[in-house]
Amino acid sequence: MAEEVRSALSRRAVLAGAWSVPVIAAAAAVPSALASGGSPTVAWDGVPANVDTFAVLDGTESTMTSHFPALWPQVPNSVVLRNGPAEIIGPITGVIGITWQSGVPAVQISEDTIARGFAVIDIPGAVLGPRTITQRHLKTDSIRGGGLDLEYVSLSSDETSQSFTLTAASVAADAVVDLGPVVFALTARTRLGIAEDMKYTVTVSLFDGMRLIGSASDVIHVFPDALGQGIL
Repeated sequence: MAEEVRSALSRRAVLAGAWSVPVIAAAAAVPSALASGGSPTVAWDGVPANVDTFAVLDGTESTMTSHFPALWPQVPNSVVLRNGPAEIIGPITGVIGITWQSGVPAVQISEDTIARGFAVIDIPGAVLGPRTITQRHLKTDSIRGGGLDLEYVSLSSDETSQSFTLTAASVAADAVVDLGPVVFALTARTRLGIAEDMKYTVTVSLFDGMRLIGSASDVIHVFPDALGQGIL
């Protein structure tokens, strides 16, 4: 695994503009022999799973506080490649990007805080490549300082991009390749309660050399429980 790349946030920065997100094409533009045609498609299998325990990238685990399975975070399952009428000669590469979509942890913070985001740690039908981790600014809160002045603190969340290469050297005409259940983990960040739903967009893209085979998006959904606690 190549070294993860992290961007730094300043202690009192008030961020109001756009931010960088993982670049999909750059991570997967690997030359390959191309003998493909037709209309192959890429999709998530549409069978989400509720998960109560996640590995964390620092080697620990994080468990959902709710005892109700319906309130456990919901994650996408498997990536499916349905080939067209011509064989695809690999290597076939790809990337899964996970970006914040909606919802902000409603917590009282006294310093700049980065909430845990999600990362891919295993794809059964692929070999993982480099991963990048960046931070996306969610909001800036004002808190009372020692005097009458307000102090501004920033709340951000991790976003990740994971490259990979399919283990299959080629994909036969009209074949269907199921990459198996994608395994998600939390990035090693501060645990925060969640008082509202939070969603992260999960986008997978597959490439044959410089050619985009297809892309598909799904959602990681983190539900609050009755006590307003969540997994981040």
